[in-house]
Amino acid sequence: MRARPRFEFTDRVVHRLLLAALCVLPTAGFADGADNGTSTAVTLKPVQSITVKKVFSKEAPESIAELLIIQNQVQKLAAKLDDCTVAVRIGTIQGSGVIVGNEGYVLTAAHVAGSPGRSVNITLADGRQVTGETLGVDHRLDAALIKLDDSEEKWPAAEIGKVSDVKIGNWCIAIGHPGGYQKDRPPVVRLGRVVMNHKLIIQTDCTIVGGDSGGPLFDFDGRV
Repeated sequence: MRARPRFEFTDRVVHRLLLAALCVLPTAGFADGADNGTSTAVTLKPVQSITVKKVFSKEAPESIAELLIIQNQVQKLAAKLDDCTVAVRIGTIQGSGVIVGNEGYVLTAAHVAGSPGRSVNITLADGRQVTGETLGVDHRLDAALIKLDDSEEKWPAAEIGKVSDVKIGNWCIAIGHPGGYQKDRPPVVRLGRVVMNHKLIIQTDCTIVGGDSGGPLFDFDGRV
């Protein structure tokens, strides 16, 4: 059975990417091809002085070169952030979480954790399984904390950002385990944009399904 895709995009993002690709086609230079029916090579004009910060400050990418910058940044971040994204299983309930402290503190959703004092099975990105226990739970914010049992290990932890830094239109990455952990599939990455930031709520257009609950939302500096 073929594994599910590593990266998933919302319809809105795909539409923008397709438009960007179409926009650069008229500027492409076509190499000379033989008349024997063989395909011709396509050479795209390079975009000069493009920076990651500049690309992600735009409403939408405007060229293939900018699409490649977005792709490279997502891949670079995913390789780093996978290590601190975990699958959470409590009884028959499956969700996701993110390690936010080197001592083994995991942030997840309250409806995944349920209540304090419950035993938790955690699966790391490399497939290793460890145990933990649920701690504090805030059902109003749907947030909970888990402590991993092995206090001797220094866990890979994500940096926590400030909500005040989040602006509407910011690019973001959601990572989780849709449908629960699958050994033949790493954490799934979704690329999207922030569509609302109001008091205690940040809303994005990243698609999430059952099993993603409690998973982290990252900005493009890799902060939760």
